[in-house]
Amino acid sequence: MYSDRQSNYNESEPKLASPALDRFGRDLNTLSHGISLDMAFQKYIRDELEISEVEADLMHLHMQKMGIIPEASDYDECQVELKDALRLTIFTEVHPLYALKHSTDDYDRWIPQAFSTMLANNERHDLDICFRTNGRVATECECGPCPFRTIEDAAKQAHMNPDFNSFEYLIDSDKMHRRAEILLTHAVNYEIIPKTDVYTLESNYKRHCKEYFGGKGE
Repeated sequence: MYSDRQSNYNESEPKLASPALDRFGRDLNTLSHGISLDMAFQKYIRDELEISEVEADLMHLHMQKMGIIPEASDYDECQVELKDALRLTIFTEVHPLYALKHSTDDYDRWIPQAFSTMLANNERHDLDICFRTNGRVATECECGPCPFRTIEDAAKQAHMNPDFNSFEYLIDSDKMHRRAEILLTHAVNYEIIPKTDVYTLESNYKRHCKEYFGGKGE
């Protein structure tokens, strides 16, 4: 399983870049009741994103309405899949908001902790198996929404199809250049993207930057 392959790397990772994420990771491992998990997740996004309890509740409700996470009552029916859905939100929902509010140094420390929490005790996903099976879209494997494929797709899209017209690029393109680099570095460290792909991805990103910014990103 992936957790066995990753154990040595985890030992060298910075500890507790985010106490909130550390606590939520432990909650995912120990809690089993749907309501308790729901409350733990709401507390996590409140503390991680430094927002009010009302804002956290609204964000949580929005995720449920959009089908990103299930209703609390569903947790007891299929706990493994539903815990996986919560882990995935760390990257799909919390990650972009965290990156927007924090420095790239903070982001560099946070990303490996986020990856480790997403991939810990994952019973349905395995690094090798997931990349040998296909789902309906690029971010899915045979089991459905996949943490490995989600991270891979984000890192590749950031280099192959950067959105220079996005809000993040418009307000701070230098920060976005660095974020793309950090995301790729950690995806490679976690063996999600092969080292042999790095040159191609970086070359494509530099080409896009040169075309758009006139040399920036070199």
